[in-house]
This record gives sequence, structure tokens and C-alpha cells, in this order.
Amino acid sequence: MEGLAVLVSRIACPGASEASYFWPGSEHTTDGQTPTTWFDECCRCWEDIRRRLLEDLDRTDEARFASYFWTRAATRQVGIPVCAGYFAGYRVLQALRGAHAVAEMVRWPIERAVGEVRHVLEGLTMDG
Repeated sequence: MEGLAVLVSRIACPGASEASYFWPGSEHTTDGQTPTTWFDECCRCWEDIRRRLLEDLDRTDEARFASYFWTRAATRQVGIPVCAGYFAGYRVLQALRGAHAVAEMVRWPIERAVGEVRHVLEGLTMDG
């Protein structure tokens, strides 16, 4: 859902830097980074983020979920930028948008959505 929000924001309000859609109206992240610095860190850490998401995709515990989306220090994973789930969701939905309309994706049942995310994550590199 978070990646969808970023993707739809870019579609509805084009023209801003890609990084700014993740931290709208903010000059700094909760860690004090600029949105561009945060975005660049997510790009550098993408392989670790992608690998860990694949490992955790079927987990349902709140602590694991929190490690990708919340900003509290107690929930953070070492080597994963704060709120990296937003970045990952956006990357996945960018890839899916090539074959599926946004209106179609928002109607998918959870089983299909998770399957599509898994399929994309298995093949999505920073180059792809």
C-alpha cells in the first residue's frame, strides 16, 4: 500500500524529484537525512532489502513488519534504511505497472498481491 501511495503520487503530481515523493514536505527524514540521501542509501542497500523482504514475506509478526516501515530505533534492522519498505513497495509496483493497471492492482486479493510481489522481488535488481 505504501508503494502504491508513492506511485500514484508520481502519476498524479509529476515533476518532483523521485526521492521527494517519499518524504513530502520534509527536508529531512526521521534520521536527519535529506530525502535524496535516504533514496540513494535505499538504492545502495537494495540487494539486502530485497533479500530480506523475500525471507520475511510470509511473516505476520508486527516487529518484522515494523522494521521496514516504522522509524522507531527499537524496530530497526541492521543494514536496512529507515522506512525502506516504502522504497521497496514503490520499486515492486513500478515493475508491476508495466503489465498491470493501477486500478487492477488495487483490487487484487491478498494472495494474488503477495504472489505478484514475491515474483517481482525474485527478479528485481537495481538494474531491472
